[in-house]
Amino acid sequence: MRSFRLLAFGVMLTLAGALEPALAQPAACTGRLYLTFDTGNMSQAHFIADTLRQHHIKASFFLANEKTTSDNYALDPACAPFWRTLAQE
Repeated sequence: MRSFRLLAFGVMLTLAGALEPALAQPAACTGRLYLTFDTGNMSQAHFIADTLRQHHIKASFFLANEKTTSDNYALDPACAPFWRTLAQE
């Protein structure tokens, strides 16, 4: 029984060693991915923009003048600095 366990362990180590190079190197991303986010009331807009920025992901934003959680609208002057910053990036 002990020799079977040692043999099984040896096979597992061999397989793990053979698979290691494939597992260690992530595949290169060559395609495109299109996501849409409906921020609606702007409650997640800053989080989404920060996450995209952190990962150096370019994005297009389509604006809708929806009521926000701050009781104004997404295209009101109060939101202009947010949109200007995104446009400059």
